[in-house]
Amino acid sequence: MVESMTAEESWAWVTLASAKGMTAGAALRMMKSIGLPEEVLRADLTTLSRLVGMPLAQAVRAAGAGANDAEVERAVSWLNEQPQTQLLPIAAPNYPMMLIQSGFAPLVLWL
Repeated sequence: MVESMTAEESWAWVTLASAKGMTAGAALRMMKSIGLPEEVLRADLTTLSRLVGMPLAQAVRAAGAGANDAEVERAVSWLNEQPQTQLLPIAAPNYPMMLIQSGFAPLVLWL
């Protein structure tokens, strides 16, 4: 069973996933140090760059500042229009462990 997220949580996960060059590993590093995606998206450039390097840090800051809002809005709207569809973030306890261990896990799964 997938726990439902608030609209703000969904928006933050999709926004973080939309950052150019984002990988699950990088997102997990940032979240381990900073906190939830909402907090990662508000983190300062210096903190982010220490964790994931400057290019990805700049992409995360841009996404957090709204650079990808049109893309995020389309994705979240689609999600909301599909009552049988849910977003499963990599931090969820029921995210498939074998997928994480493969090294190719996406930051979010659309179920």
